[in-house]
This record gives sequence, C-alpha cells and structure tokens, in this order.
Amino acid sequence: ARAESRVAMEVDEEILWTGTLFISLNGEDSVAIRAQFVEEVGYEPPQGIVRVDECPQLVEGGRSRWILSEDPDDRKDGLWVWGLFKEPLYPFILFELELDVPCTLPDGTNLEAGVYYFQGDHSADEESGSTLTSGKVSRKVAVSVPLPGAEDFAYQDAQPVGSYVARSG
Repeated sequence: ARAESRVAMEVDEEILWTGTLFISLNGEDSVAIRAQFVEEVGYEPPQGIVRVDECPQLVEGGRSRWILSEDPDDRKDGLWVWGLFKEPLYPFILFELELDVPCTLPDGTNLEAGVYYFQGDHSADEESGSTLTSGKVSRKVAVSVPLPGAEDFAYQDAQPVGSYVARSG
C-alpha cells in the first residue's frame, strides 16, 4: 500500500520549469539560485511549489509557492473564457520564497529573513514547454498611518526591492 501511494504522488507532479534565478536586490550584484518549479496537477490556474535544494535557509514547506496568472493585478477575474476554446496563455508567474533566518551569501550579500515576492513573465508552447524570463522582486513592509482621534491604521505594503532574470537549464 505504501508503494502505491508513492507512485500516485509522483504521477500528480509535473516539472513546469527548471533553471537558475539571478536575483538582484537593491541594485546589488545578482545572486544565483537553482530552482525547480513543480506543478501540482489538477489546479486551475496551474500552481505548485518551488524547490530550491541548495539553499538551506529556505523554509521547508513554507511559503515557497508559485501560480500562473492572466492578470496579477486582478486575480479573481481573467480571460478564462478563452480556455473554452484553447489553452489559456497565463502570461505571468507569481511566486514567493521564504527565508526562515537572515543569511549571508558567500559574496557577502545579506538577505533578510522573511518572504520575497516575485512577479514575472511566463510563456509556453508545446515544443519548448514553459519559459520564464524576468520580473520584479518585492517585500511587504509594515506601514502605520496615524488617524486623528483614533488608533493608528496599520497595513502591509509591497515595496520593490529588486529584480530577477530566469535562465533555463
């Protein structure tokens, strides 16, 4: 019974993309991270987990997930009706990577602990599969707005912190 469940788990996963993410934070030299985007089959829009085996600071099973998107600014509506006639395009990929502790990379670059949010370009065709190109990186920062005669209003605001370039292979 145990072997059967392992086989089923393997069948339910597909590799969307494998390659290197070159991440540049605050204009610094880029950091290279090998990543594999694993699709969890059966979800619409396509989504899954990001595996980064060489980075032990990434939270295992944490917020290291991805999702394809038709419009990252309006995630509830989209061009899904076109999916009735052909495969949806999903021109964007949204993903996040979470560091459980701050880390200093061999080149001296410091990465703060927390969640990094990525938004980039995605394309796909039957011959070459999925292609990731480049995008932006942000982090959510706590913002407090003083209100006269009331408690301060606090919220999380996404602040740009850099960019990334993806290379397959």
